[in-house]
Amino acid sequence: MKESSPVDVLLTYPTDGPRVFSPMMPIGLVSIGTVLKKAGYKVKIIDFNFYSNDFRKELRTLQPRIIGIGGTTPTRSGSFLTARLAKEILPHVPVVYGGVNATFTSADTLNAVAEIDYVLKGEGESSFGEFCDVITGKSDRAIGQIPGLCRRTPQGVSENKAERIRDLSVIPVADRDLLGDNYKLRMEFIGGEGDFLMTSRGCPAACNFCSAARMFPGGVRTRPMDSVMAEVDYLLSRKNLTGLKLFDSTFTAKKEHVHDFCN
Repeated sequence: MKESSPVDVLLTYPTDGPRVFSPMMPIGLVSIGTVLKKAGYKVKIIDFNFYSNDFRKELRTLQPRIIGIGGTTPTRSGSFLTARLAKEILPHVPVVYGGVNATFTSADTLNAVAEIDYVLKGEGESSFGEFCDVITGKSDRAIGQIPGLCRRTPQGVSENKAERIRDLSVIPVADRDLLGDNYKLRMEFIGGEGDFLMTSRGCPAACNFCSAARMFPGGVRTRPMDSVMAEVDYLLSRKNLTGLKLFDSTFTAKKEHVHDFCN
């Protein structure tokens, strides 16, 4: 096991608990972590689905300047517990909560969970980077101007509208090394080990039982195919994989995109 050392940003993802299928990988956190790493920040990701260390002890060792917490609606209790543990050990370190559940419950979360200082709505690659720059002094932008950022003020909860990332080519290929050595994704129906891949964001529909269209508004955006293929080559060069799992909300929404991918 590699020894921990101080980091600038700690990103965490709660455990899914008992389940039939392999846990879904924290795609958003890895993408955000990759952007931060390329910007010069030292980043560590802890996915509690693959974690067996003492979190309190590791917090003392890592001494992060910023803590980001992801998660879904079913795992929100785990996200809130992580925030409480973080504030217990590092009370002055800002804690940011993001993801789908955070996006749609921002005011309720800030009113109910004192240990969460900020909620970041929507896609976080750009806005979380701006937040880190402000907190660390790299930027003199007012924190209240960061898109998607929600915070407590004397007048109540202040919520900024999230900004959509229009061009997915600006997002780099997700650095899987950030997930550490314990990360494993099972291919349930064909056996062996796999990895995840997203070639697009959004959905053309607006079903009331699904968050995809509201989390990624404005229809479907596809990644450039050369970027997708670069990621496939990268994944296959790292491990002997049986297959890849596509996590697009609606992979088949654009016929030309599917044809290009298959070709």
